[in-house]
Amino acid sequence: MSPSIIAIKDFFPENVTAFYTTRTGGFSKHPYSHFNLANNVGDNPDAVKHNRKLLLNYIKCKVVWLKQVHSNKIFDIDSFVEHEFSNTLQDPPIADSSITSKMFRCCAVMTADCLPILVSSQEGTLIGSIHCGWKGLLNKVINVFFENFFDKLYQIKKPSENLVYIWLGPCISQKCYPVGPELEKQFVSYKRKYKFAFKVFEKQICMDIRHVAEYQIKEVLELNKVNGEFNSHDMCTYKNEDLFFSHRRQNRTGRQASLIFKNKT
Repeated sequence: MSPSIIAIKDFFPENVTAFYTTRTGGFSKHPYSHFNLANNVGDNPDAVKHNRKLLLNYIKCKVVWLKQVHSNKIFDIDSFVEHEFSNTLQDPPIADSSITSKMFRCCAVMTADCLPILVSSQEGTLIGSIHCGWKGLLNKVINVFFENFFDKLYQIKKPSENLVYIWLGPCISQKCYPVGPELEKQFVSYKRKYKFAFKVFEKQICMDIRHVAEYQIKEVLELNKVNGEFNSHDMCTYKNEDLFFSHRRQNRTGRQASLIFKNKT
């Protein structure tokens, strides 16, 4: 197993494959060293190209990279015809989540402190990924994703799949994520229960984005009468400098990826 590309084992259905990447290995130079997968952060384009090629050769699957803007927009990869995959390098879809029901079409999100979320239906009929930071949480990226996910699942005649698998990847931990009081006020005025996600450490208000995301997911699952099985990878991107990029730790930095695809029907 490559130290750059780590398989998520023994969680998703057998017909679903998932990975997340680290910053180790690869071709990028400081401050993007080494396995940066983002081509919009100022890194050498050739280095990013080589890093992505290394990734694709390893997972043997086509990836749809998104132009992530902290929105609630979702992209359905099934809408792509085969030749359009090559165009995503120059003109990626503007979205912060994606879904697909087709084999070997990879949903991916890139992060550097935000929370990556990977999702599969009970039988692996439908899969997806979500890029989730505080802006996305306020913009209801999770709600919009699951509304579309369940609508599509029922359209392809799978109402019997009443369980979803949800992987929450490495992100910044609460103690390392100080925010202003105005952000806490925004969340609490939106929903009083979000008060639980804000605590004071060393005289600074700190936010737990993972906790809010889990709460929102459980709410939408309950609304749709669907059960959820969670796997939470709690490593902090800020603390683990050798493994992960962190925008809070180093403003100019690269991005790691979390990826999911169907390997068979």
